[in-house]
Amino acid sequence: MSAGEEKLAALVPIKTTALTKAGAKPLVARGQADLRIREEKEKEEAVEWLRKGLELQNAAPADPREQGPLNPYTAPPPLLTEELRRSNREMDQEQLKRREDNLREAFRFFESGHELDPVNPELMYWLADSYYQGHGVLKNEENAIALYQRAADMGHAGAQTAIGDAHAQCGFTCLPKDEKEAAKWYRAAAEQGNEEAVCMIVDMYQRGAGVTQDHAEAARLLRNAVARGDETARINLRLAAKRYGSPYDGGGADTP
Repeated sequence: MSAGEEKLAALVPIKTTALTKAGAKPLVARGQADLRIREEKEKEEAVEWLRKGLELQNAAPADPREQGPLNPYTAPPPLLTEELRRSNREMDQEQLKRREDNLREAFRFFESGHELDPVNPELMYWLADSYYQGHGVLKNEENAIALYQRAADMGHAGAQTAIGDAHAQCGFTCLPKDEKEAAKWYRAAAEQGNEEAVCMIVDMYQRGAGVTQDHAEAARLLRNAVARGDETARINLRLAAKRYGSPYDGGGADTP
């Protein structure tokens, strides 16, 4: 064989044998199975980060700077000495520091979980809530709404209520007021049993805000909520029956 023929022979590709082809399939299947196992493990870890974050949030002390409504019938507080006032300030500062530490760590846990499972709507919701409340991170309404919207699109009732609030400008300021859009999201959340959303959409049906006024639909939503054990809906149904009469006082098992 000449040198040229030897060179051409060296360039001829080796034919894949049937055994090689057959062996590739189990390797691909094994790789897909390993990928699924890894994804499930990451989802479980994400849920664990969520649980830890919620535990820290719940354990965070109350904000000492927030005061409840004053009761005019209570006796005035006793006059404190300068030493007691200083001691109270120090305790408030320590309580505030522990609160901020807890919330900051909770936010970090929510972020860690979201990185592992970026399509978990519950993690999106609590990240959004942290941005909205300024818990453990600088308050950022735009970031909050973006995360709420993603979770709402996936059917998360709490996020749907928040998006309704954003469009109704109820606690939010960065979106233009759009009662029709707000009603759409409140209704979606109400159908899932979100108590706040039930109150909001019922009020909108009663006033005809963002929707056509429809007392029958408002009564239906209230009765459904009462059947789920919603005590606020029970009270609202009773009040509506006194104010409007029918269809809120229509009788039957759902009437309080």
